[in-house]
Amino acid sequence: MDRTEVIERLEPLRQRRPIAIEHTPRTRVVLDGERAAIRRGSGTPLAFSEAGRARLHAFIGVTPRTMERLSVATRQTVANELLARQGRYVLFQADGEVVDITPPGALVPVEPERLTRAIERVIPEPDYSRLLVDGNTASLELVGRDLRHEHPVRVGDVVRSGVRLRFSPIGTIMPQVTAFFLRLACTNGALSGAEGGGFEWSGEGSSGLYDWFRNSIRQVVREAGRGVEEYRRMAETAIAPEARAHVLEGLIRQAGLTGTNAATVRARALEAPPETEWEAFNLLTWATSHLLEDARQVARAQLAAARWAGETQHRTVCPACGAAH
Repeated sequence: MDRTEVIERLEPLRQRRPIAIEHTPRTRVVLDGERAAIRRGSGTPLAFSEAGRARLHAFIGVTPRTMERLSVATRQTVANELLARQGRYVLFQADGEVVDITPPGALVPVEPERLTRAIERVIPEPDYSRLLVDGNTASLELVGRDLRHEHPVRVGDVVRSGVRLRFSPIGTIMPQVTAFFLRLACTNGALSGAEGGGFEWSGEGSSGLYDWFRNSIRQVVREAGRGVEEYRRMAETAIAPEARAHVLEGLIRQAGLTGTNAATVRARALEAPPETEWEAFNLLTWATSHLLEDARQVARAQLAAARWAGETQHRTVCPACGAAH
């Protein structure tokens, strides 16, 4: 995906018109059958699209199924009371229909043209690898030639690192810049992602925003490189043959594996003895995704894997659970 395609795909979001609403006794929600609208006094009702209606239900915290059990009068009363508690909110209109509703906030709109120029001043010829749009927000992932830490890999290895940007062309969220890592999840080539450290815009309005994007991307690129180097260090750190059994049992204890699960990990280690720190680490992450089902057991095994990876790396990104620190 190139710069032009990114801009074109974000264009529909830029066409959304924000309408600030202050809920008063004259404000009324209409929920009648398949129709949903908000009437401000005696003005023309603002009709919701089907997607907008779903966002309305999510905003007031009542599922459509629950609303369907109520009479028309009761569901309108409930919706009005819940919106009145919000006091103020913002509707987003496109093609004459309300497509979203959000809390009020200091809008920080991000212009796609200026954003892509800022990116390309830091990462020449970036590969815009994925763009996801959810409501009014976008998540853009990119890698550049300086970020492509690609090398022969096995399951669990990091195959690529990059930068993920979250923002809104119409300013509904504070922009964010984070590192991300893609690890080989299966021998069929499937990848899983994990986020690293990053930054969130805390300025007033948009003044200095694109300088902040450039500086944040530059720092995240450096951090991503350090994260990959830590993975490589683990892959190159050998475990002496006579120490493997001791290391394995220590990791099993730390992860809280018992009974069949512990026996399965031992059997896997006998088939393919972990020769490096990275292979030992992957035994634990494999257990969290293939053996364990109880959430507490999974969490304990993930923490054991994170400790084995090292506290320095853990503060950057925990590849076992994907949690940023």
